Amino acid sequence: MGRIEDEIRVEAEDALEAMDGLDVRRMFSGWGFYSHGLLFAAAWKGEFRFRTRQEGHWVYEGVDRALLDRPEDLVTAARTVIATLAAEPAARPRPRRRAVDQVVSIEPYRPGWPSAFEAERRLLEPAIGEYVVGGIHHVGSTAVPNLPAKPIIDIMAGIRDLDSARPCIDLVAPLGYVYAPYLADEMHCFYKPHPSRRTHHLRLVPAGSQRYRDKLRFRDYLREHRDSRDEYARLKRGLAMKFPRDRESYSAGKTEFVRDVLRRADAEGAW
Repeated sequence: MGRIEDEIRVEAEDALEAMDGLDVRRMFSGWGFYSHGLLFAAAWKGEFRFRTRQEGHWVYEGVDRALLDRPEDLVTAARTVIATLAAEPAARPRPRRRAVDQVVSIEPYRPGWPSAFEAERRLLEPAIGEYVVGGIHHVGSTAVPNLPAKPIIDIMAGIRDLDSARPCIDLVAPLGYVYAPYLADEMHCFYKPHPSRRTHHLRLVPAGSQRYRDKLRFRDYLREHRDSRDEYARLKRGLAMKFPRDRESYSAGKTEFVRDVLRRADAEGAW
């Protein structure tokens, strides 16, 4: 198997180790290799399926729906399938290692970022448009003219609620978006093409939520206030130098600045 499959195996092993701590009624995932490719098993609030990689295409296969009312049996069944597949010769053990995360790199503003967002919006609208009630927005630093940024297009779509938008998890997969259970109680989060090599972020956020409003307010304030934009640029560059391979610390270092900008927006009556 090639490098990509090897990286997936590392993520699979990490996921299986963490499985005991998951709320199986909210999410369960596991991976296994077998003679015809890669298998992925997942359940999201009563939807359970196997996803197999066959000749370059994802194929969905049904599972006994009686298991959906027995979460303990559901996990046992998935464990058994994955353990069986992992025992096949095609899935012989490899030394454990962690996939290297993308370096946090802050680049000068690119005038092409808005058009890159627009191209992605045109792909997303026919795929998930029926679930979007608050528009599809370009957010994050690449949405602010003249602001240096990581070269990742951040996209936020306003949905009615998380449960009703759950089918979008499958609908955006053919567009290259990989679901990640990050802040799963607040949004559906996706990375493209891979969590460790991101060119796009997609977040489906309830349009009535504080997170949804704050994302737009922060973007709009930086667009209108050059001093704050430049202050943010300096902060981002400093954090990228301090935490080049620690995305969580990089993000955490921006938290207080974001809160301060939102307080300024409130004081000035923005939005």
